[in-house]
Amino acid sequence: MLLSLLIINDTSTSNRRTLEHETEAVRRPERYARKWRKLAHKMRNSSEIDSDDEEIPEEQPAFVGPSPVVDTKTRYFVGKDYSNPYEKDFNALDKYSEDYIDRKTVPRMPWHDEALVVFGRVARDVARHFIQRWNIHKCEKYPNNDSYPFLLPKSYDDSEDLSVKNWREFLDGKPFKVDAQCVRSSGLWSVGTKIIESSIQNAYIQMIDAAKHYIYIENQFFITIAQDPTVRNNLSDTLFRRIERAHTLNEKFRVYIVLPLLPGFDNINAVQAVLYFIMRSITKGDGSLFRRLEKAGVDPHNYISIFGMRSHDILMGHLVS
Repeated sequence: MLLSLLIINDTSTSNRRTLEHETEAVRRPERYARKWRKLAHKMRNSSEIDSDDEEIPEEQPAFVGPSPVVDTKTRYFVGKDYSNPYEKDFNALDKYSEDYIDRKTVPRMPWHDEALVVFGRVARDVARHFIQRWNIHKCEKYPNNDSYPFLLPKSYDDSEDLSVKNWREFLDGKPFKVDAQCVRSSGLWSVGTKIIESSIQNAYIQMIDAAKHYIYIENQFFITIAQDPTVRNNLSDTLFRRIERAHTLNEKFRVYIVLPLLPGFDNINAVQAVLYFIMRSITKGDGSLFRRLEKAGVDPHNYISIFGMRSHDILMGHLVS
């Protein structure tokens, strides 16, 4: 929603043209509407949920923003896409169109992963990372199984691969060029290399050090403990130094940390283990971020805000969100 507001409020000529182009693309008849209707019809026919109306209208209006009309008979989040890891973990993934929880009694988790499409050299890096992980697990688990072959990276012609004209063949919208770099964490167990690569941690550290006003962290876990033999990343030290610097310079600076209410596991032991390390990272123990800031004379509440992804609850007799 924030991205949409930023685009709409920008009154430059180029952005107005882009917005008008995208709006027209949304409102005109969808190119794949017929294929989608057939797929949805097939999904609903194979579903165990009864429906009195199996016909799908040939013409449906397209809306920019929230739709004022809700079709209660249309089935959204087909099959495994309707999930709740708190209730039950995924199973029978080969039958992706079949439900694995009762959608009449179990709510769906209210978030999903975001995705984007990239072309060019950064996409090659992602492919090579996958190939490295595939090959090391092939060696470890299926060395003599020809059904799982070794993979080799493909060679490309840079002039063809980086051409915007080629991208338009795959994309409906207007592609644009950006400078991008693929970062990762890898080592002997994951890709088979003896040298540990921590480029993603280096990127985090650089962004935290360079942040001027705030840092927004949203993740399933927040595990970073200073001087811990088990947890060995340096993000806690980096956050500590940045907050301490803001305190020394009397800057307005804040770290926003957004976490799910509980980790997405159906195994109670795994949930307890993850929560244990999260609490040790934030408030519990001498290596926690809060405790270290307090020892340095810094009030962590002035610089850190932690949020859980829930609608509401009652804690100690008070309504909280």
